[in-house]
Amino acid sequence: MLFVMVSKIAYACICLPTPIAEEGSTDGYEVVFKGELIEINRTEIHFEETNDTFPVEINSYAIEKSFKGATMVGDTLEIYQFGIGCTNGRGLTDLNSSFIIGAFRHKAAHEDWPDLSEFLQANLCSLSISENDEPSYSDGISILLERSELAFRKDFQDKFAIPLVVLLATCITVFTMFFLRSDLK
Repeated sequence: MLFVMVSKIAYACICLPTPIAEEGSTDGYEVVFKGELIEINRTEIHFEETNDTFPVEINSYAIEKSFKGATMVGDTLEIYQFGIGCTNGRGLTDLNSSFIIGAFRHKAAHEDWPDLSEFLQANLCSLSISENDEPSYSDGISILLERSELAFRKDFQDKFAIPLVVLLATCITVFTMFFLRSDLK
């Protein structure tokens, strides 16, 4: 009997998030923000409906800038990372550092799993860039600021500019008709 062993490196838990520069890279997130990591809490959460208990890391961030979603500067937001091993685990050296974070909500992946949709979550593949990762961090901030400005302009245009033009055109028409009538008399 002959056994052959092949030497290969096995990589566990490798995931590369979509580069932030790619169009649509933040589409799958409910919130995208820049925040200071102010607390790390490693615990377990028990789900009564399925009688499951999952380890979780809860990272609390003080929001410094919101790029997407219902987050306000100054708010504290908790981001949950369920499971062990393959998460964006933070360490004590990360406390008081700023990060760009993308977080999502997911329902249960299978019908017999607990519903996790009440939790804003991140995982290994989520957007997560530390201020210590230069130039990625600065580039990410620039890209997100540009996208936010473009989204604001489009939103402003859709909500205010077009209706304002219609209102002005109506006023000019009424004003012109009023003066034409008074000239005819």
